[in-house]
Amino acid sequence: MGKIQRKKKLEFAEITLEPLPPEEALNFWKDKILLTPFEFYQLDEEKRVHAFTAAKLYTADELNAVHKALQKALDEGITLKQFKKQIQDIITSPWHTEVVFRTNIQTSYQVGRYRQMMKVKQRFPLWMYDAVNDSRTRPTHAMMDEKIYPADHPFWSRWYPPNGYNCRCSVIPLRDDVPPNRISKDMPPQEPDPGFGTNPAKDYFGSLENIFQDKIKKYPKKFADNLRKTLQDEFGKIKSVQDIDKVIKTKLADEFKNGYSGTVAVNEKYFMATDPSNGGLFISSKKFPRLNNFSPLNDLMNAFNKLGKEKLSFNEEYALEALWHEIVHNKQIFAGRYEKSVVETVTQWYARRTYPNLLKKLGNFTPEHQERIIKEGYGYSNMVSRLDELLTNINIKDKDVLLDIEEMIHSTSIDLYPEKLAEILAEKTNGNKTGILNLIYLHLLL
Repeated sequence: MGKIQRKKKLEFAEITLEPLPPEEALNFWKDKILLTPFEFYQLDEEKRVHAFTAAKLYTADELNAVHKALQKALDEGITLKQFKKQIQDIITSPWHTEVVFRTNIQTSYQVGRYRQMMKVKQRFPLWMYDAVNDSRTRPTHAMMDEKIYPADHPFWSRWYPPNGYNCRCSVIPLRDDVPPNRISKDMPPQEPDPGFGTNPAKDYFGSLENIFQDKIKKYPKKFADNLRKTLQDEFGKIKSVQDIDKVIKTKLADEFKNGYSGTVAVNEKYFMATDPSNGGLFISSKKFPRLNNFSPLNDLMNAFNKLGKEKLSFNEEYALEALWHEIVHNKQIFAGRYEKSVVETVTQWYARRTYPNLLKKLGNFTPEHQERIIKEGYGYSNMVSRLDELLTNINIKDKDVLLDIEEMIHSTSIDLYPEKLAEILAEKTNGNKTGILNLIYLHLLL
């Protein structure tokens, strides 16, 4: 296949929003919370994407007026010129007006596009970065142009557009008939513009209520009501596996590479299991007396009910980690015969260090027990301890290999995990791959 055909871009010279944005984009915009610049910049980047502010606007009335004008732009497809006219008494700088308009409109469009592309990910499993490539395109954005990654690659958590103020980049979904040498695997060394290193479509709004409880009453009732609903009532009372299924389907389905088919309760001796071919989840209703009475199903229900309201117990937070472990399996490439002990050890080691990603998806919550879970988690505990021992013996810290192992999970079939892990560790230590492979087998296949 030759040069990949691009779809026609939105033209931003005189920005006319036609066709109108998808429902997902409108919903994303309507859910934004209005904050003053001071309040906005107290948040981390992942929370900012779900809030709205504009520089030099310090009153709720000004923010409401600009937000209303942007809402009209999305609803009716008005031009930049019309938008400028509507807010000319509030923002007098043409450049400032353009930045506010383009950045907010483009973000909403790209969120809507992301959610649409996730719905057809099985038919279009590859995504291509698409820069405008004119005199206004930033050099770093131009360097990303036509880079192709799998839809679930970590690249899109870092580089999904917009990637700067006035960024006009977009993403094109592709079928799987792309030549293998065109598909990138490694993360690029370049970074997006400061303040844009997140994917607004993946990151969910966090606990703003605790930070700005006294500010809520200043803003329109629909925003205050939405904020309280998001933080206090999002899950409702989780009483059954059917309720768990609803939460996963609503909040986590896009994490499953082959789609999510549902969750069922089972009376088995394992904690949780999955069928990656269809995204089915199985959660044990058993209680494990030797593991502090850990009960995967009950502890997961309790965790969902308590998130954002009260502190989770170790077992409740570990149930979330166990769920993330199974979700990670749904990101892996299954092929050929594989060493189960190696695959499960790597998956569990990775899941213990990255399950905060699950908490972000559920509402930007933060872990309470991660340090203890890393050291004392129940699943595959002996094998994970052996991998930790191996890394310590060759003087490798978690942070040195975490991103490499994440990339391995997304791009290497599980039958090749021993060789790929040996390659990663040999590269980090300038060691002998064969010797390290023998150490892996010695530690993980005992």
